[in-house]
Amino acid sequence: MVSDAADPSRATAAIRPSVSLANLRYVYPGAVALDGVDAAITPGMITGLVGPDGAGKTTLLRLIAGLLRPTAGSVHVFGQDMATAAAAVHPAIGYMPQGFGLYEDLSVAENLDLFADLHTMAADLRAARIARLLRFTGLAPFTARLAGKLSGGMKQKLGLACALLSRPRLLLLDEPSVGVDPLSRRELWSIVNAMLEEGRDDGMVVIWATAYLDEAARCGRVLLLHQGHLLAGSPPDAFLAPLQGRVFRLEVPRTGRRAMARRAARHPAVLDALVAGDTLRVVLREGAAVPSPQELGGSALEPLPPRFEDGFIDRLATTAPARPVAGAGAAQADTPVIAAPASPPVIARPAADPVIAAPAASPVIAQPAGPPVIARPAGPQQPRPDDAVTARPSDPAQPSNRTVVGTAGPAMTGGPAIAVHDLVRRFGSFVAVDHVTFAVARGEIFGLLGPNGAGKSTIFRMLCGLLRPSGGTAYVAGLDLLRASAAARERVGYMAQHFSLYAELSVRENLRFFARVYGLNRAAQARAIDAALHRFDLRGHADTVARDLPLGLKQRLALAASLLHAPEILFLDEPTSGVDPLTRREFWNRIGTLADDGVTVLVTSHFMDEAEYCDRLGIVSQGRLAAVDTPAELRARVRTASLPDPSLEDAFIALVAQDSAHREAA
Repeated sequence: MVSDAADPSRATAAIRPSVSLANLRYVYPGAVALDGVDAAITPGMITGLVGPDGAGKTTLLRLIAGLLRPTAGSVHVFGQDMATAAAAVHPAIGYMPQGFGLYEDLSVAENLDLFADLHTMAADLRAARIARLLRFTGLAPFTARLAGKLSGGMKQKLGLACALLSRPRLLLLDEPSVGVDPLSRRELWSIVNAMLEEGRDDGMVVIWATAYLDEAARCGRVLLLHQGHLLAGSPPDAFLAPLQGRVFRLEVPRTGRRAMARRAARHPAVLDALVAGDTLRVVLREGAAVPSPQELGGSALEPLPPRFEDGFIDRLATTAPARPVAGAGAAQADTPVIAAPASPPVIARPAADPVIAAPAASPVIAQPAGPPVIARPAGPQQPRPDDAVTARPSDPAQPSNRTVVGTAGPAMTGGPAIAVHDLVRRFGSFVAVDHVTFAVARGEIFGLLGPNGAGKSTIFRMLCGLLRPSGGTAYVAGLDLLRASAAARERVGYMAQHFSLYAELSVRENLRFFARVYGLNRAAQARAIDAALHRFDLRGHADTVARDLPLGLKQRLALAASLLHAPEILFLDEPTSGVDPLTRREFWNRIGTLADDGVTVLVTSHFMDEAEYCDRLGIVSQGRLAAVDTPAELRARVRTASLPDPSLEDAFIALVAQDSAHREAA
């Protein structure tokens, strides 16, 4: 257990803490959410509450806000015990909950007016504060727009404006940047930093919970939670200090990078090795001598500054029992990227618990009149009954024996697995996708990135066969989506961002259900389920109800279900959002092996770390493709003397800005 309060590196030790946590413990029925947390949070800075989904972040914020009472220990805010005197502190707290918590059928202005009414603001003060927040957030031109019609980034800005309206001394932000693009994330940080600066003299405190480990570097102080325990509490620089001189960029051949990562990871000096664009990022074990690049399978080794994720990996690797990462096939059984902890329990919460509530738009299994369609992305477009997947009694263990039905396209003659030309999608007079052209090769991992509302989700839905194009051509697995969308979906696997299987069914029952949906006969079902349980290391959990699985195992089950019918193409919608870095590496190790075996993977994501695993990326801006290239080439496009080593996030933001500037100039 780490005590933040006892951390000698705390530079603000003389400042009286605004929030004090002492031996804090909280237990849900059947699950420990927080255990033995000690921390002191001081004013005048952003304190990051960092950790993967299920770490206990939301529970801790609700305890600090006085919405929950501790099972044991105490929470004091501004000197008040939140178990007995929370009402005295509530007027000083602004709380932005996880997800969009405002009224979607009210306009931007009406939502702000409602919050002003709740705070009983005088008319002149209300008008001045609302006007300023509208300017600050860039929402001034959209006051009449319904909140439900805003993009993801604009919704988060509106939620933040409502939380800031009363000028709280304590601002609690529960993952405000989740699901928004990198540009919107930076804008949210700018807004909060500016408001903090204004409130510094009044002792303002900001606690920002996030699953994005890269955001930790922007905080003045970080509390790192994992499985309800506090792993670290310190400024980011102090947390990263033990990693200095242990992180390197390894130059490797452009082809075979994933195999090179597995080779490098087997070296005894290597703690972590992962694909980062056209190179590998390598973290050495503490005290290990630096190996030559040739020993790791590369040509050059260049030092890199450590990232917060490297420190998280280092902490977990030294505190958790090791286990081999099960491969996606026999060839991968001995190729873990990093020694991962034995599947630990992530905090399970009762179905009625509002802390981790499933989004209303969470993807589910559609069951129109006809054979069911596999879990689809959330959205208003519903698959038509006549487009439903046609049952096909093929054996997933023998993909080469599949019967192909439909219009032949380029993929069937050795061409790309996905071929898109002048693809258009209109919603009334609005053009969501505007003459998009690209191709994805067999066995390639291709990522679609873009700001909120740019059109990438619309492209994704069209390629899944769930939304009919308005124009252009799109071939998926050799089939024309305009003529054979149902047949194309038979050859596609889909994994939703949110867990979209049946929580009440066991692992085996979920797999059996999906095997039937895919039209496998009884013998093929048995073979496919047995192979999936072995392939994804689920045999020991076969009879566990899905709702009781930790997040990493839920993710593994969802991937296994999407691959039962041995699809040629796999669609992934932000597949590792919210998971810890070890789970993410294990997941992408599997995906890499699938790609090496010829499966084509299309990923859509706001998460730049996911994008680094892709062979190529397409950046969508205002319905068009602004750029298509490898991660390394995209970074090279924005490299300057003042930015010699741009991140993928830097490249994304710069290329979207360049595209917007070109459109305005045209």
